[in-house]
Amino acid sequence: MMDINSRLRSPCHGLLIGSLLLALPAGTAGQAVSVTGQIRPRAELHTAPDRPSNELTTMRFRIRVVAEPESTIRIVGELQDVRTWGEERNTLGDYSADNLDLHQGFFDVGVGQRWSARVGRQEIPFGGERLMGSVGWTQQGRSFDAVRATLRVPDFTFDAFAAQLSEDTANSGDDAALLGIYAVTSRSSHNLDAFAFLERSIPADLRQWTSGLRAHGLMRSLAYRFEGVTQLGRRSGERVRGWMLGVRLGHALPSGLGDVSLWYDHLSGDDTPGDDTVRTFGTLFATNHKFYGFADLFLNIPRDTQGRGLQDMALKWKVPGPAGASIGVDFHAFRIAEAGGLETARLAEEVDVTLGYAANSSLRLTGGFSQVWGRDGLAEIGRGTGRHTFTYMMTSVVF
Repeated sequence: MMDINSRLRSPCHGLLIGSLLLALPAGTAGQAVSVTGQIRPRAELHTAPDRPSNELTTMRFRIRVVAEPESTIRIVGELQDVRTWGEERNTLGDYSADNLDLHQGFFDVGVGQRWSARVGRQEIPFGGERLMGSVGWTQQGRSFDAVRATLRVPDFTFDAFAAQLSEDTANSGDDAALLGIYAVTSRSSHNLDAFAFLERSIPADLRQWTSGLRAHGLMRSLAYRFEGVTQLGRRSGERVRGWMLGVRLGHALPSGLGDVSLWYDHLSGDDTPGDDTVRTFGTLFATNHKFYGFADLFLNIPRDTQGRGLQDMALKWKVPGPAGASIGVDFHAFRIAEAGGLETARLAEEVDVTLGYAANSSLRLTGGFSQVWGRDGLAEIGRGTGRHTFTYMMTSVVF
């Protein structure tokens, strides 16, 4: 992060930063304060055979202030505005800042050399964001109102957190919370994660444990990741018995040809609903865009497969280009995990092409095209068939 004094390059910039600093508590003058931010517009085009094409441009603006009043205390405030271009037809008549929100607002406290605590609204990404993610692809992202404690010793990190998802007040009967622990041990180029999350919701009659192991690292020239997760508990009066397995093997190609990897994910499904046992695995608070195709055909699991689970077999290739450019090509073959009663388990195939260019440390351009071929299995679960496409162009500028 750059020191604030190096960023005052224009009167408007100075006024903006000055107004933010005025909002800090008295006594922060002369202390370590930094300001960073991002503006990220993205133009998108979605087409599908069963509905009109959808064209839109969305934009995220974030500004982040970090203050360190003491060597053991850090305060972070991050505001964001997320909007679709044109949603305010006339800004003379609509200036209520409907889309302005606190994305993160927390303080860190260090206790000795090993312990730290974080209190407030915060992102909580763990383990590649398979189950807990900040969903950075979306313009709004995800954060939690939570308390988090962290222990760090050589080759070992342990986190415990408690997040309030909703609160039972006079205006709402909803009361939901998420508790979790996440431990990582490392040795050489190998890592082992162990975790458990408990999701509770009183009105939804939900008490569900999601726990498992994640091994990842490098074995000579082979990158690997193995994951096994179970879900147990009760959901809406029924027992939960779900599971997930994930495997990834990657290898660097010779002569600067990039990296290639093979993926396989299996999320359990339920082909006998109504028998008092839910066997469908839910992806909790994951960043699913990273795993199940960039067209986001299976963004909400289990809803998007009608509770029947999902198999995803993928081949991915990424190669760096000249002068900050890169290209990636992914192929996915999606299948139902539990096809009982369906004519076919074949859902869709998808190809994602991504082009990136880093002009400098502040400006990055990313464009992509995704094509999905929907098959008969997709129609059988009410999702339609035919070709779906997704095209986008995104610019990210940070300071």
